[in-house]
Amino acid sequence: MVGQRYRERYLPGQDLYRAEARPVERADIVLGMDDPLDPVVLRWLK
Repeated sequence: MVGQRYRERYLPGQDLYRAEARPVERADIVLGMDDPLDPVVLRWLK
């Protein structure tokens, strides 16, 4: 039940946010969090 709500509500909401707000294009710092214990700096604008 929780997994279904996650897939049907949270993930589409995140897609909408990314499409409208374009946070990766606007952020000064972007981290890759594929491994939360070892984040990777993808972009750092100074």
